Amino acid sequence: MKNLNRLEAYKVMFAFLDRIYFEEGKNDDLGGLLGSMSLWEDREGGTMDAAAWADWEDIVQDKELNLDNTYNFMIDYMKEFNSTYNSKDLAEMIEILMRELDINFKED
Repeated sequence: MKNLNRLEAYKVMFAFLDRIYFEEGKNDDLGGLLGSMSLWEDREGGTMDAAAWADWEDIVQDKELNLDNTYNFMIDYMKEFNSTYNSKDLAEMIEILMRELDINFKED
């Protein structure tokens, strides 16, 4: 499987969540997440909310990234975001995504 750099994996995550946002009724909490994640420029760290990129870096660290595990990191990223905002809607969306993507998490 092709490896991705942090920016490529971030864009995969963003595109996936953006598609869900528009296909599933424009959830306000997901919209807030996407707004903070939006890229200013096509470069690492150029997000609307600088903390969004810092959170992504904290989650992926120096781990190998590919299409398969990017979705695992996306769920971790959404959980981290929701730990601050405590959105019931977002928590439900995370649970649905975990089931749909058949993600099994193992604590490090």
